Amino acid sequence: MKKYPFSKKAVQAMLAATIALSPVITTGVVGSPVKVEAAVTQDALSRVNLIYSELIKVEGAKEAFNRSGKTLNEWEPEIWNNEVLGDTAVNTINTNIRNLTAENLKEADRSKLKAVKNVNAAGIVKELVLLVVQDGTTLAQRLDSFKSSNEGIAFEAVLGLEGSEIDLILEFLVECEKEMWKLSTSEIISMWNDLKTGSIKNVTKTVRDKVTAQAKFKNLNDTLRVKSGLSLDDVFGVYDNVVAKLPANDAKILRTAFIDAALAAGNPNGGSTGGGGGTTTPTPGQNEVTLPEGSVVTEGNTTKIPANKVQDIVNAVTADKAVIPVKLDGTTNAEVPASLFSEVVKKNAKAVVEVKTDAASYKLPASEINVADLAKQLGVAAADVKISVSVQVVDVKTSEKLASKVVEFKIEAVAGDKKQAVSTFSVYVERAITGDQNFNAKNQVAVVLDDNGKVLKSVPTLFDGKTATIKSLTNSKYAIVENNVTFPDVTSKEWAKSYIETLASKYIVKGHDTGKFAPNGTTTRAEFAVLLVRALGLPGEKYDNRFSDVKGTEWFNQNGELAAAVKHGIIEGYDTGKFNPNGKVSRAEAAAMIARAIELDFLNFDKSKFDSSKQLTKFKDANKVPAWAKEELTAVLQAGIMSGHENNTIDANGSTTRNQIAKIVAELLIKSNLMNDTINK
Repeated sequence: MKKYPFSKKAVQAMLAATIALSPVITTGVVGSPVKVEAAVTQDALSRVNLIYSELIKVEGAKEAFNRSGKTLNEWEPEIWNNEVLGDTAVNTINTNIRNLTAENLKEADRSKLKAVKNVNAAGIVKELVLLVVQDGTTLAQRLDSFKSSNEGIAFEAVLGLEGSEIDLILEFLVECEKEMWKLSTSEIISMWNDLKTGSIKNVTKTVRDKVTAQAKFKNLNDTLRVKSGLSLDDVFGVYDNVVAKLPANDAKILRTAFIDAALAAGNPNGGSTGGGGGTTTPTPGQNEVTLPEGSVVTEGNTTKIPANKVQDIVNAVTADKAVIPVKLDGTTNAEVPASLFSEVVKKNAKAVVEVKTDAASYKLPASEINVADLAKQLGVAAADVKISVSVQVVDVKTSEKLASKVVEFKIEAVAGDKKQAVSTFSVYVERAITGDQNFNAKNQVAVVLDDNGKVLKSVPTLFDGKTATIKSLTNSKYAIVENNVTFPDVTSKEWAKSYIETLASKYIVKGHDTGKFAPNGTTTRAEFAVLLVRALGLPGEKYDNRFSDVKGTEWFNQNGELAAAVKHGIIEGYDTGKFNPNGKVSRAEAAAMIARAIELDFLNFDKSKFDSSKQLTKFKDANKVPAWAKEELTAVLQAGIMSGHENNTIDANGSTTRNQIAKIVAELLIKSNLMNDTINK
């Protein structure tokens, strides 16, 4: 089995999600919130950061935290074994440690086998808990220390989990909290109140059972039970056991403080408290920060935020008010001290600086501005860096049918006469263009234009009346264009007609040189990779010559499309070192590429909507599905992106036709909230 690499990123994310769900003392270093880095899973850490910011406001919480941390550090192994873990977990973990061999360890750790086999369950659980309650060092430092310790090496080796299973643990914890917030307001308040005095395992049972019923979490539950003697339910029981052994007054203070802080941090689903599920799109201005007087001034053609107002603005940011509005009245760019970005992300990892004009707006996530890196590139101190954000209507001649003005979005780090462009991001950065009339979601889309008005690519776009919300990983010149595309061989009899014409109008699928689409023709591996890159608006990348049968100059990599698919993990080659670009893509291979796309962090795919009742076993040819494709094929089935044939077969090894591909790609965009659903309505 492939061993889990035990990276700082994954463990930090796991711990963060666990902390966010556990009303116990494991709430990190109170007063020293975890710094959220862009590379770390944002949802979990952002949630923890918000809760921390509320927790430290509660009287007595910090003192109770420090006392409890000291208590835990003094517990003898017998307490961890008998009163926290229990016989089943202790015996299972200790037996598995005794049975470890050098092959279970990473090569660099094999010399430590003898010492690792002297580790026990009590030592592991103690060190795991102390990771998040010790003061004096950062969480990152403690993680580095733990993962190289004998306890850390044993922890990894005993579980032997693959990365996907570790991700599922994180996903399970996050989904449990989100599910809780989907209850009615009265149910949420009742549950939180019960948690202040009752068992987290008992109080949250209904919510957990609903999430655990999903097939992927049921399988995870079984795996954990076998390898550690602890099921997902037992993990919550461990937290109860820890709290039960703490001084009663400290436990009460921390339970109450943590629950109140979690409530104050607000709904992690993005909607209002309770109400039966689903996220709610905030009305304009609903989540905007009320800026202190004098926070925005105009100097010539520039709207500025004075450096002496940065801290006042940061102080005004809250859990649910995290959009800092900068309106350009008669100016074309905003100038913001870089320190605003570095400081506000400590208060709220999801903070956004929104620069607005009457024609367009730009929501720049604070976490996307790496101030230290930009200062290094400019050769100046971080305090001297300013971020210039330009949102400007420009005159570009184009043969395309424009449905909006052309708007250039540009960001530069500036220090004196030195400038450094910020043109690419790790997440979709939203910008909006306002039209003079309602947009047509079916045959219009946002495109990137060059200086000569040529369409370079389209990008994911959502339409709502006169507003077009663009999701892109790059800066450039954007416009909404209308593009009505039909094909002579895609008639009313073609079942995928709407899928094909919608994607063609959005510059994603194209016809052959003959002008025909050939809906029943097959699709190659290279063609499907390019389609996904176009659909997601991924920027091109430089090819690294990794495949022996791909030169990099072929049509499918002329603009770095294949290399982009490789970079983002959408495609993989064979063990032979080849990619086989002209091979027909099977339905299993297509499912694998889609499943990998779903896992992209910036897609933020809502897996809570997976339909767990859809299982491969229901198809009469399920036994023909390759073992390597079962997990991916199940995921895209449950996501509603792929389906079986009318004869109740999944045909995993069959070729994927061009009309099938059009539907698959369209459903990926719709389910990812990257395209309006004008097809199924």
